[in-house]
Amino acid sequence: GSGTFIPDNTTLNASYQPSQADKDAEVVVLTLTSTNNGLCSSTFDRMTITITDAPEVDASTDQISCANNASIQLRGEVLNAPAGIWSGGNGIFSPSSSDLNAVYSPSATEIANGTVSLTLTSSGNTLCNDYSDNMTLDIVTAPVVTITSTDICAEIGEDIEATGDVLHSDGRTDGLWSSSGTGTFAPAIDEQMIFYTPSASDINNGMVTLILTSDANATCAPVTDQVEVIIKALPSAEAGVDQTICRGASTTLSAVTYPNITYEWFQTDGTSSLGTGTTLDVTSSQDSTFVLTVTDVQNCSVSDTVEIFVIDPPTFNLPPVYCYENEDTLIDADPIPDNVPGTYQWYNEGRSIFRADSASTIIDETGEYVIVFNNDRCTVSDTTNVTQPILDNKALVNFCRSDDGAIDLDAGPGDTYLWAGSNATSRFEQVDSAGVYSFFVFDEFGCGIEDSITLIEICAPKVFVPTGIRPGGDPSDDKMEIFGIHYTNFTLTIYNRWGEVIYYTEDPENAWDGFYLNELMPVGTYPYIMTYEGLTDRYRGPYQVNGKVTIIK
Repeated sequence: GSGTFIPDNTTLNASYQPSQADKDAEVVVLTLTSTNNGLCSSTFDRMTITITDAPEVDASTDQISCANNASIQLRGEVLNAPAGIWSGGNGIFSPSSSDLNAVYSPSATEIANGTVSLTLTSSGNTLCNDYSDNMTLDIVTAPVVTITSTDICAEIGEDIEATGDVLHSDGRTDGLWSSSGTGTFAPAIDEQMIFYTPSASDINNGMVTLILTSDANATCAPVTDQVEVIIKALPSAEAGVDQTICRGASTTLSAVTYPNITYEWFQTDGTSSLGTGTTLDVTSSQDSTFVLTVTDVQNCSVSDTVEIFVIDPPTFNLPPVYCYENEDTLIDADPIPDNVPGTYQWYNEGRSIFRADSASTIIDETGEYVIVFNNDRCTVSDTTNVTQPILDNKALVNFCRSDDGAIDLDAGPGDTYLWAGSNATSRFEQVDSAGVYSFFVFDEFGCGIEDSITLIEICAPKVFVPTGIRPGGDPSDDKMEIFGIHYTNFTLTIYNRWGEVIYYTEDPENAWDGFYLNELMPVGTYPYIMTYEGLTDRYRGPYQVNGKVTIIK
C-alpha cells in the first residue's frame, strides 16, 4: 500500500495509516520482512487488510415546532452501520429512541426554554467507530388569543361590539372571528374590532358565543378565545342629572331604582367600588365623573355616568348693617368675583323680593335682607340688617301758651339726637311758641332719620263777666266790661224782669253802662244770655252762658 507507518516501518508495533488510494482500493497487503539476518536469508510474512466504508449519520435539518404542538417527526438516516440511536433530549421518543423516524415530544422544560438539541449516533459498527450528527429543534411560543372587550349581555336589536387581540410568536396578528350563531360580522371577520349583528335565531335562542381563532398558525395549533353573550332586554341605568356644587361641598347622587336590580358606584377609573346603594354621598374639590353600574339577576350589567362640576362661588361683602335712607335705598352685596355663572335672589324677612335678582337691589323698607347665590346645588348667602330708628313721638302737639307757658317736645326713643336750629342733642327740646320743630334721631348703629313735631297753639275760650256794676261810680266797675281771650262770634243779651231785651251787643268791647233808652235802670238784678265760639275746632262750641248782673248804688 501507499500508506504511512507510524512512527516508521522498522517498528514492529508500528501503526499503519492507509492512504486515500488504499481506502479507494478497499484492500491493502502489508509485508513484514526480517532484517539483519547475518548468514541467514531474510524471510517475510504478509497480511491483508480489508478497508470497509465508515458509517454515515444524518440527523436531518433543524426543525421548528410550536409550544402547543411541540412534537416533531424525526427523519434520521444511517449508512454503513446496521442501526442508529437518538439522544440528547429529556422528552420522549416514540416508539423508541432507536427508531430513526421516531416522533419526539419535548419535555415541559424544553418547551419553556424554547430549544433542544438532538443527536443521532450510529450503532452496531463492529470495526468502525460510532458516528453522530446533531439537529436543533426550536420551539416557538403558541399564539396568544384574548377577547379583550365585549359585554356579556346585549340589548335586543343592537349590535354586539367586541375587540380581540391575537399575537403570534413572530409578531403577526392574524385571527378570524366566528360565532355559534347565524348572525353577521362587520366590517370583516379578520378585523381586531368587530360588530356582530345577531340573527333572529340568535335572538330567539337568547344567546350567542363569539369566537376568536388564531390564523396562519404555521406549526402551531389554532388557539381560540370565546365569550358567551346573553341577548335580552337589559336593565336600565339612570345615574341622575349632572350636578354643579361648590368646591369641597357634598352632594348626593341618586339612581332611578327598579326591582331585582343591584347597584354599584365607581369613579371613571373603575378601580374600586364607592358604594352599592341606590344613593351615594360624595364630596368633590374638582370636576369628577361617577359611574353607576346596575346588574340584574342574570348578571347583565349596564352603566351610566353623572358629572359633578365644581365651581368657586362668589364671596359677598355685605356690611352687617345698612342705614335705611328712603324708598330708593340701594344695598349691594359686592360679590367677588362678580362673573361666576349662577343666579341671585334677595329675601326680606324670609320672603323673596320680586325682581330682586342681581347682586344689588333697591329696598323700600327696613328689616333683615338675605342675598342667595345659586348654581344648581352650589348655594351661598350673606345677610345684612337694614335699620333706622323707630319713630315713636307725637307729630302734632297742642298747647296753650297762656296756660302752659313753655313745653317739652319729645323726639321719642333713640340713641342720640340732634335738634335743628338749637343743635341740642337731648331727647327733649323746650319751646314756647307754635311752629314746626325738626330733629334727627339716631340708633345704636348710627343710622338716623329726620322727623319733625308741629306745635299748634290751641286754647279753650275764656270769658269773664262781672256780677255787678255801679253806674256813675268808679270807672273800674261802672260798666259791665267783658274780659276774655280765645273766643269769637260773641253776643250779649240783657233782659229786664219782664223779659224785655234792654241791651244787645256783638262787640265784647261795647260794655253795658246800665242805661236803657238813655235812662238809668233801677237798682236790681238783670238776667243775661251770652254766647260765643272758640277759635279752633277743638273748642269751637258754641258756648252759652246764662247769668245775672246786679246794678248797685
